[in-house]
Amino acid sequence: MLSVKMRTAMAEPGVGWNHRQGHRKPKNNSSDVRKMTVEAQQKIHNSKKTTIAKMACQLLVALVLLFVAFGPAYAATITWDGGGSDNNWNTCANWDTGDTCPGASDVATFNATSTKNATINVDPNVAGIDIQAGYTGTISQSAGVTVTVGTSGLIQAAGTFTGSNALIDINGKLTMSGGTFTATSGVTEISRDYTYTGGTITPNGGTFKFAHPGSSGSTITGTHTLNNISFDTGSGSAKTWNIAAGTVLTASGTLSLDSSGSGGIYLSGSGEIAAQGDIVLDELSYAGSSTLRINGTGNQSLTGSGGTLPSNVIISKNSGILSLIGSFRVRNWTYANTGSGTLNAGTSAITFTSADAGATLTGSHTLYDVTLGHDSSSSRTWTIADGTTLTTTGTLAFNNSDDGSSGGYSAINSSGSGKFSAQGNVTVSSAGGGPFLGSATLEFSGNATQSFDLTGYEGHFNLDINVNKSGGQINLLSNLTMDAAGQDLDIIAGTLDLNGKQLT
Repeated sequence: MLSVKMRTAMAEPGVGWNHRQGHRKPKNNSSDVRKMTVEAQQKIHNSKKTTIAKMACQLLVALVLLFVAFGPAYAATITWDGGGSDNNWNTCANWDTGDTCPGASDVATFNATSTKNATINVDPNVAGIDIQAGYTGTISQSAGVTVTVGTSGLIQAAGTFTGSNALIDINGKLTMSGGTFTATSGVTEISRDYTYTGGTITPNGGTFKFAHPGSSGSTITGTHTLNNISFDTGSGSAKTWNIAAGTVLTASGTLSLDSSGSGGIYLSGSGEIAAQGDIVLDELSYAGSSTLRINGTGNQSLTGSGGTLPSNVIISKNSGILSLIGSFRVRNWTYANTGSGTLNAGTSAITFTSADAGATLTGSHTLYDVTLGHDSSSSRTWTIADGTTLTTTGTLAFNNSDDGSSGGYSAINSSGSGKFSAQGNVTVSSAGGGPFLGSATLEFSGNATQSFDLTGYEGHFNLDINVNKSGGQINLLSNLTMDAAGQDLDIIAGTLDLNGKQLT
């Protein structure tokens, strides 16, 4: 049995032991066996290759579908060639496709291919409008037709674009370097950057509405004049517009800062907005480093509901009256009227709130209610410019922290003889706990009876005090402690009634 096992184990392929007949089985051809084995292996290999190829193909198809569904959409260019029998936008023979008019994924392009005029006779919705150099025709928006432009924006380098009375809604940038753009008498809405470097803009009595939905901010570049200008955040959070350096954007009509969302409007940059008409702002906070210049030649109004104006406000009217209505906050404030221009404060309320770098009040003029306060726990400084007298006919309030913050002092400095001249009541409070100090002067003036109330903060007011009244008296409603080094009380004219309080 041992020998049988050994022979079986050592037998060549195809050889076996026949126990019954006692002889070997016929031997197979070894080359045929190897051939069959190779062929089988090849079939298996080919099958695997086929399976892998199918899987790769399926994966490629899936990737293409995903790219189409979620990948970036690239706008196609469709060019106006004027091949149609009329000038209508919706005559597809006027476009180089021959049978397709521009759609939501297309940029409608006008160039030297055809200078034929175009009439926008339907409500188009395109990715963009590009009016290139070489186009000398006129593109006209028909009455009542809304023009919707996508994120590729409206770019004009030549030709003429004439608006009507309906909305032009640009969900991208508006860039103008040449040609003539006559706005709609309705609303031209711009959701991204607005750049003007050349050409002619005719406002047509309409409104340019800057209302971008993005969070990265938009930039306005170029000096020119529009009619009504509106900044609106829409339903979103705070938005920022950068007024580029060297830019003066003039509103000959109404300038509106209206946040219909949950955040404020921030006008940053070193550029300037010039308001020649009325100005309206709502209650939300506005900030930024830009300048608002109020310089119309006719009567104007500034109406506020508690919001904050841009960091630098300059009033430079050579004629007409600026009427202040409601309440608002401001930082740097310059009154530079010349000629017959005047300011009517009415019963308005202005809060001067100082930023990190401080704030400056410049130019002698009269306001109604004025509050000096800061919006941080850090110390803040106001500078009353040399020769400036700020007169108040309502209440003058020194409030060290108008937002309830705790902390530092408020320094009221003067580079010369600047002073506050109060013709109404004066109150001092200091939620932050710090004193009012500096080189400016508080003067009580006018001919009516006034009150001076420092209740709870008797030792917190360290400015010099002058009494120079032509009538009436001052009633002290709290103790007055004047213990700062060099602090003076100078009664030039009028009466200070201690009213049973202590003066030390």
